[in-house]
This record gives sequence, structure tokens and C-alpha cells, in this order.
Amino acid sequence: VDDDHDILELVKIILTRNGMNVVVSDNPRSVGNLVNTHHPDVLLMDISMGCYDGRNICKSLKTSPTSASLPVILFSANKIDPLSVNMACADDFLQKPFDIQSLLHTIQSHLTNS
Repeated sequence: VDDDHDILELVKIILTRNGMNVVVSDNPRSVGNLVNTHHPDVLLMDISMGCYDGRNICKSLKTSPTSASLPVILFSANKIDPLSVNMACADDFLQKPFDIQSLLHTIQSHLTNS
């Protein structure tokens, strides 16, 4: 989930080429519906999406019994306080720009643990 279409397309291409089924959304309001409809194994989400903060969305997902166990990886190009990521109950954080191997390794580590 990211409001930047270029990032969405790039990540989708990378993950698809690495054998993953990918659903993307540029609408942070749709995260709950996306999770309930597609039941993803992991959620990769930007923190800064206009007036939406991915940390708040993550915290909401993590406090819901239906999505509490979903691994959520947050990412951002902004300088982010690691404590705010922990308080959001995120499972991991990637600093943009991230390299492909870091992205794949981070996602794979949470797929293996789920």
C-alpha cells in the first residue's frame, strides 16, 4: 500500500518476478478491505500517504483479532523514529530507498515466520 504509483508498480514487478502473488493499493482507506478480501501473508505499507499515517493503520490492524497476526512491514523515505514504528506494532521497517535484496530478504523472513 502506497500512494506513489511508481513505487507500487516497481515493487509489484520485483515481487511478481520473485514468485509472489501481489495485490497493490494506492488507497490507504482500503487497507482493511484489502486484508479481509485477499488475506495476505504479509503487508508492505508506506508510512506517509497524504493525510494518512501507515503507523496508525498498522496499529489498528494489530489491535484487531482478525488481523493481529498479519506481519506488517512499514517503509518510508522520511526520517522515522524507530520508537514510533515499535509503538505501531509493526513487524519491520524499511528505509526508502531500499535495495531489492533488502526488500526480498525482509519479506521472506516474515513469510518464513508466519
